[in-house]
Amino acid sequence: MATPLRVLLLEDRPEDAELALHELRRAGFAPEWTRVETEADYLARLDPALDLVLADYHLPAFDAPRALELLRARGVDVPFIVLSGTVDDQAALACICQGAADYLLKDRLARLGPAVTQALEAKRLRTAQERLQAQLVQNEKLAAMGQLLASVAHELNNPLSVVLGQAVLLAELAGDTTHGPRARKIAQAAERCARIVKNFLALARQQPPERRTVHLNAVVQEALELVGYLLRVDDVVVTLDLAQGLPTLWADPHQLHQVVVNLVTNAHQAMRGSSLPRRLTLATGLDPRASRVVLEVADTGPGIPPEIRSRIFEPFFTTKPPGQGTGLGLPLCHGIVEEHGGTMEVDEAPGGGAVFRVELPVAPPPAPPETITAAAPSPRMGRRVLVVDDEPEVASVLADLLAADGHLVDTAASGQAALARLEDGSYDVILSDLRMPGLDGPGLYREVRRRDPGRARRFVFLTGDGLSPETRAFLDQVDARLTLSKPFDLAEVRHVLSQALCR
Repeated sequence: MATPLRVLLLEDRPEDAELALHELRRAGFAPEWTRVETEADYLARLDPALDLVLADYHLPAFDAPRALELLRARGVDVPFIVLSGTVDDQAALACICQGAADYLLKDRLARLGPAVTQALEAKRLRTAQERLQAQLVQNEKLAAMGQLLASVAHELNNPLSVVLGQAVLLAELAGDTTHGPRARKIAQAAERCARIVKNFLALARQQPPERRTVHLNAVVQEALELVGYLLRVDDVVVTLDLAQGLPTLWADPHQLHQVVVNLVTNAHQAMRGSSLPRRLTLATGLDPRASRVVLEVADTGPGIPPEIRSRIFEPFFTTKPPGQGTGLGLPLCHGIVEEHGGTMEVDEAPGGGAVFRVELPVAPPPAPPETITAAAPSPRMGRRVLVVDDEPEVASVLADLLAADGHLVDTAASGQAALARLEDGSYDVILSDLRMPGLDGPGLYREVRRRDPGRARRFVFLTGDGLSPETRAFLDQVDARLTLSKPFDLAEVRHVLSQALCR
């Protein structure tokens, strides 16, 4: 089967043009060609979708070097082959140096087919190299963003822990008085800030899937919470049609969060050039016949032309202008959905625009291995707890939360101070921040384990930057795997403490 070839032919002699086209057909190409003779016509026909430019060196209006110069000035990456009726080594060398793929004599056109094949292959390799380079740059950006976000999250989650913890304590102290609802509103606002930080971190998460029970509606609402402000600024009206009573999914919530944010962001960008009203609709539902949960994201943008719908999930394929898209977002989402056993499709939305449909299988979590364990005793009050954190306010609010449950709490502002405390007294649980100046949490844990391996089992680690590779690597290596993520509330503190005391 002949290979389609879109050719722009700069030739003033029809018979020479036909000879060139004949050689292309003989080489297995099916040329779709346009012949031009003037500079204005040439400029009007230049298009990145072209596969090849064939140019006679001498034309009445302009010559091949000028055509090549215009091609490069436009930034169009199309193989350019010069044809000439005379031998001129200097002219040939100049064209090659200027960027021409080849320089051929008209009386040796049998070389045209191989020259075109070689030029097309060179372009394919060059494009692949550019895409690989773009992917490497993107990966470096993600890695750098991950490190930055880990640091930002640590700095934000410390004060959020204080606000949330004090609000919880104030709400319990106020009870049903007029101050109770106000304290609960403060706690709700702090929780919302904490969710935004966690959702932001999820966008740069680079690690294997961590599946657990997930509510799709909650993932949708959290994603919208992250990008809601930008949608409001651009007058995008968001409609939620979330089915109630959906079965839960066994999935990685962070990866599903990436999918929803990416689809919403793409829809937002597509509608920026559209006139008002701009509408974004997110709907969930259940397909009981296929035991699948369905998510649809529809917009009122220009839509996706049918001829390219089959390509939008290809890596590096993008309809955005250069510099505005990597072509990696939708392929990443497609891969995540397929990894979860689902499907992802795109179609025209009713009334115009695009609609993305994601289907995810409803599957129960894998059964845990059968083990026979004794019932864990309920932790008694009045246990001795050591809180280690270089942020005094964080240590203080955590101590207050524990003291409210009747525990005896001491605090230490550093790893070294914690070791001194451990020399003087016995503690049932040690709650230690991971990131501290001097002797940090991992260093403190290792020293305690060296001195008393049994006590090391009662460590609970406080972390505000779960994204950090160093943090994940350490927690994967140690035996004490209990963690308390900042910001924390009283219920989380009680749960983790109960686990630690029952070990």
